[in-house]
Amino acid sequence: MSASEASDWQVVDKALRHWGSCFPMAAAKPYLGEGPLGPLKSVRLEETQFSGLERRMDKVLCVEREGGTQLLHLEFQKRWEAELPYRLFEYSALLHMARPLEGEQRALPVRSVVIVLSGPASLERARRCYSWGWEEGDNQVSYELEPIYQLSMQDLEGRDPAWWVFAPWVKDASVDKIEKLLHRLVDGAQTVGGDAAAGTVVEARQASEIVAVMSVLAEQTAVHGGIAAFLWGTMKEVLMSSALWQLAVEQGREEGREEGREEGREESRGEERSALLSLAQSIMDEAEFGILCEIRDVTLLRAAVHARVKRLKASV
Repeated sequence: MSASEASDWQVVDKALRHWGSCFPMAAAKPYLGEGPLGPLKSVRLEETQFSGLERRMDKVLCVEREGGTQLLHLEFQKRWEAELPYRLFEYSALLHMARPLEGEQRALPVRSVVIVLSGPASLERARRCYSWGWEEGDNQVSYELEPIYQLSMQDLEGRDPAWWVFAPWVKDASVDKIEKLLHRLVDGAQTVGGDAAAGTVVEARQASEIVAVMSVLAEQTAVHGGIAAFLWGTMKEVLMSSALWQLAVEQGREEGREEGREEGREESRGEERSALLSLAQSIMDEAEFGILCEIRDVTLLRAAVHARVKRLKASV
């Protein structure tokens, strides 16, 4: 991934983490909605002492079910990467360790899901296993691979509306289909058909977050052109009412303030450097002053001039 692509993906990564924070239950349901532990009771963000590591993980959810508790690790990828299974192994091991290290009686089972936005046609949804072997035996992690680009718009509509953020990346995405999807989502915050027979009611504030994340994802796909422009052209007010938009605006303001502070520091350093060189020129010969002029770091320049002044005072 190039530096430009990496920078663009950071924006997508932040948007998808925001999505996981806004819709934890919807995020978990396709993977843990059914099973021997019974239906989902609650889903919340998992907080452990590995907070630094979890900033590298995309989203870790703690899922409470009638039969017990487990962790769901969602990892978002623009495309499949060969080293990803090893990273999942590392994350899974550390998540297993986290609770016992924090005084819990036992580790929680971890389920890992990799959501891939683009890749070859041969990549299919499957459960995979990665092994890291020692002489004493094999250690392994299993994970579920979800190539979102292999889904159709109909597949996506069968999920909770929160998953519609991925519409720009499905294989049959088009402006017309997304326009119909958004009418169902936004118009009057009406009931839309999720995976529940009675449908899922989407509130206006939830709809705005879905549209905002969808627009970020649309900006990063070159496969289905025109979707990003359509979203910005027709959904601007909805986008600007989202918390994601407000976070981006505040971050931009903070970056602007930091740039202003840095410019002020640069100006101050420039003034100090000029004053130091002026003093140095008055007490040094031409050769010594020429060498000093090559020092760009103000801290080093200050130390050199002060040392020269000190030697001059000592010789008087």
